[in-house]
Amino acid sequence: MLRLLIILTIASFAVAASTERSIEKRSSKYEFVNEAVTWVDAKAACEAKNKKLAEIRSQADEDEAVAAVGGGGAAFWIGLVDLDGDLIFEYATGGSLTFTSWNTAPFQGGGQCVVDFSGLWRNSLCNDTRMMMPFICEPDPQVTGDPHLTTFDGRPFSFQGICWHTLFKDCSTNPAFEVTAEFEPREDSTLEHVRTRTVSVNVTVGDDFAIINGLDVVTGTTDGHVTAARPIHVQEDDKTVTLTFISKDTTFTLSWTLKKHSLRVSTSGSDYRGHLCGLLGNDDGDTLNDFTKPDGAVVHDAAEFGESWRVEWKKCD
Repeated sequence: MLRLLIILTIASFAVAASTERSIEKRSSKYEFVNEAVTWVDAKAACEAKNKKLAEIRSQADEDEAVAAVGGGGAAFWIGLVDLDGDLIFEYATGGSLTFTSWNTAPFQGGGQCVVDFSGLWRNSLCNDTRMMMPFICEPDPQVTGDPHLTTFDGRPFSFQGICWHTLFKDCSTNPAFEVTAEFEPREDSTLEHVRTRTVSVNVTVGDDFAIINGLDVVTGTTDGHVTAARPIHVQEDDKTVTLTFISKDTTFTLSWTLKKHSLRVSTSGSDYRGHLCGLLGNDDGDTLNDFTKPDGAVVHDAAEFGESWRVEWKKCD
């Protein structure tokens, strides 16, 4: 009997430890700010943190957002907006909605933003001081300008790299995907002061690839075998190219704007939390280890970190 009790105790401890690891892996990406403000002020407050108002892209995101504010009963602003009053809501950083959870059909009117009533949405005027409520922010990973980068965990830094570098990838033994970007000197660069910007983005998922060069997009497969089911979805307009792909439970959305030489990355899902690597960090919720080199060493210098992710086998003009 004593032996059986010991075995059961050890088994219970193992289950508890496994549960703790699971909870740690799936720590929330959302930050709840319990301050009553308008939607406009909420957006500005998130941006001041190098973040953005939460952009709910799936039911899993919705559940996580509600949990972040402490469960049911709370109302909070999220990053959805209809500025034109045409009942076409978009994410505040751009792009069509991939998920909706309306309590009732949204009503028409210019300058409408979305309130999340613990899982059910309603719209309201973005700057109405009678609608003051808290909000949730999330990291806004991006590469903008010359270039300024923000990691998945919200750490901003600048890196004046040249040629191709890994922005982020699956860091398992057999990576399922990789996203690289080409940086080249700006026209106003000098020998003493080089300023670079993003000019091309390459997304590889399995054998499938998509290359954005300016606003031109080339797709194909590395093995030459083309199938009807393509893992990378491409959407183009005259200003922006959006690439979307799914790996495990996670949807990755990349929005490229040529005018700003800007790439924004959004994720929905938790399987890759802490399992990414590259210039945009590992998405584990900790900004202190974002500057992790391919060999696993954590450094403090942005230039050393950036150069460690250069793709040596890719040549540049």
